[in-house]
Amino acid sequence: VELLTFGLYSSDKVTVSVVPEDVTSPIASVEYIKIDTTTAKTREELDNLTGWAPGNSVEIRDEAAFVVCFRITDYAGNYYYVSTDGYIVDKTIPTIEFELGNRNSTGKDHNGVPIYTGDVDVTVKVNDIGSGINKITYLVKCNDETTKDETVLYDFKYTMSDYGKEGVEVPTYGGLVKELSETVTIKAAENNGCKVELCVKVTDNAGNVIQSSQQVDIDITAPTIDLEYDNNNVKKIDGNRGYFDKQRIATIVITERAEHFNGDEAIAGIKVGKNGSVADVTTLFGKLEWSTTKDVSDPNNDKHTLVLPYNYDGNYTFDMSCTDLANKTNEGIQTDKSTVTPFEFTVDTTAPTGTVKVGENTWDKLVELLTFGLYSSDKVTVS
Repeated sequence: VELLTFGLYSSDKVTVSVVPEDVTSPIASVEYIKIDTTTAKTREELDNLTGWAPGNSVEIRDEAAFVVCFRITDYAGNYYYVSTDGYIVDKTIPTIEFELGNRNSTGKDHNGVPIYTGDVDVTVKVNDIGSGINKITYLVKCNDETTKDETVLYDFKYTMSDYGKEGVEVPTYGGLVKELSETVTIKAAENNGCKVELCVKVTDNAGNVIQSSQQVDIDITAPTIDLEYDNNNVKKIDGNRGYFDKQRIATIVITERAEHFNGDEAIAGIKVGKNGSVADVTTLFGKLEWSTTKDVSDPNNDKHTLVLPYNYDGNYTFDMSCTDLANKTNEGIQTDKSTVTPFEFTVDTTAPTGTVKVGENTWDKLVELLTFGLYSSDKVTVS
């Protein structure tokens, strides 16, 4: 044998046997030897081997790449060798490692999952020290829904069932693929969710299988802010400012995944001016707490609500911005048609008062100018 092939594999024990024949002399002995080798042995090398054992059958349990050679001797002293092709017993499953690319990466969400704002490059590294990699497939899920069906990432294009078939090239030991690195790109447009999984399945030539997955968080949606007031009964509008004679309560609703929402940062993004100065919102409104309503079917629609009670008279301005953990910021603030002057308004619940002061000089001037040119001995009606 000049070239030793390795197209036979098992993930369990292997039994190898031989049926000796001799057309002239009876068979005197059958011996075998297991050789842990990946290259073919010459007759001379076999002649020099020690460790032959009697028997025409042997069971191999240990993991190894080997051949089993039988030495058959007849009564006349003639002997010849019969050898298997290369065989691999491999009971060890392959290993999978994932390496995430830095493109579009922005950190991690509240659960420690890496966040991406665009397509995600994942390098899949597979290693199999035994029989070699036979096939790698993958699929992609978003929030437990399959977005990319099972796809072949690598195919060795040979299985043990092909052994002995005409025209099939059986691999040598050096032709076995022991390690492989391939990159998969997860499309953001199809996987805009917190739970995006790359699921990889690897099968080696001996039939050992491993499945593993890498989770990422893809967010291509900026938060939105909705603002409304309970009191829109404006008394007067002067430019962009409305005047109200009763208190107003503002309700802020931010739409953003709970995993990407930071309530303290959102409160810090609220800018309220009072009487020309920027007010501290906690001093002005007291303790502020967000209430969250999660959307199980679509986390992008999670709602976070905050109430701001304008209980005190003042000239107010309002503005706000919100940046999520994916570093995406809202574009403007949305209000409904019934909301008037949401960003500049005055709350004035106090009636005006006034006093009249008249000094001595004022009376003197009045007396000097006061004339009496109309007279009547009866009542006078002025219209």
